[in-house]
Amino acid sequence: MDEAPESASGIHHSVLQKPPGYKDPSSFDDPPKPPPPLRPLPSFYPPNASKYRRSRWISRCRWFFCWFLRVFFIILLFLILSGVVSYIYFQPRFPSFHLQSLNVSRIHISFHSDSAFLDSTVATSVQVKNHNRKINYSYRKGNVTVFAVDEQSSGGDVGIGSTSFPRFQEGTMKTIKMTVRSEMKKSPMNGVVGKRLKSMLRDNNLKCLVVIQTTLEAHLTHRFALIFPAKIMCNNVLLKNPINPGSLPPCTIVLQK
Repeated sequence: MDEAPESASGIHHSVLQKPPGYKDPSSFDDPPKPPPPLRPLPSFYPPNASKYRRSRWISRCRWFFCWFLRVFFIILLFLILSGVVSYIYFQPRFPSFHLQSLNVSRIHISFHSDSAFLDSTVATSVQVKNHNRKINYSYRKGNVTVFAVDEQSSGGDVGIGSTSFPRFQEGTMKTIKMTVRSEMKKSPMNGVVGKRLKSMLRDNNLKCLVVIQTTLEAHLTHRFALIFPAKIMCNNVLLKNPINPGSLPPCTIVLQK
């Protein structure tokens, strides 16, 4: 067995064996590089998070608004086309009204102090004609009022007869006659108006206005109907002149809300 060399001082030094692959640090030319710095973790929102959320909200609103306009115009176009097709198919027309007769069998004006009192009996006949081939009409319960036209009165025309009529129906291409009779007894009025009305009766210059208040129902099908509150007016009928059956005075339809 070999012995370690002895030093001059008499102390023996043992030499350690180097492991395989060992390199002396002093043999490296360059010092070791430090590890790269750690990158910060990415944020869930971008740097301008509020601006990003706002732009995304605006884009969603634009998308919703565009789709809303598309749906709206599609529905509007469908309704317009449906209306045009329905109009061509049904060819709707309002019924026509003509005053057939106006008979004031009794009218008497009496005076007491500064007031006047009216007694009257009036019979009115109106011809109603439905010109439609595919639309039936119904007329709800209404009333007929006959006025004496007083152009000088600030209070309007003077009623000389009023009565109601029941509901009735009219088929396609039909003509019916509606006759009503009304009476007034001791109806008060202004004395000045009463004198003026009596003067027009004496001079045969009394003009009458017939007003019919009702509600029209246009039945397009058995279950669907269009409803029109209406006022029918037959104007300026001179009481002294009998109505010519061959030329009945037309009445005007005024639709109401």
